Amino acid sequence: MTAHSSIAALESFAAQLASGPFTAATPERSLQRAEADYSRTLALALAGDAAAVELLPDVAGALVEWTRAFYASSMRFFATRDRVAADIERVLQSLREAA
Repeated sequence: MTAHSSIAALESFAAQLASGPFTAATPERSLQRAEADYSRTLALALAGDAAAVELLPDVAGALVEWTRAFYASSMRFFATRDRVAADIERVLQSLREAA
């Protein structure tokens, strides 16, 4: 494991402690934190930050999970899931163009 991937793995675990399944925060606060983490990570990934690109699947997954836990199968969940899917496509397109 390289230093870069070790850092990414630790950052991912720290995110799980903060807003993932191990958090002590309320579901609403966890959802807010997951949304903030996702927005920040997405912006960095779109700017070409390699560490953010590595973290994005975990951070996006946490957002989708918390949205499902908080809103169940409502339209809000599906809207978030669809937004995340579109954002992932944007990051992929950006990476392809840069390659």
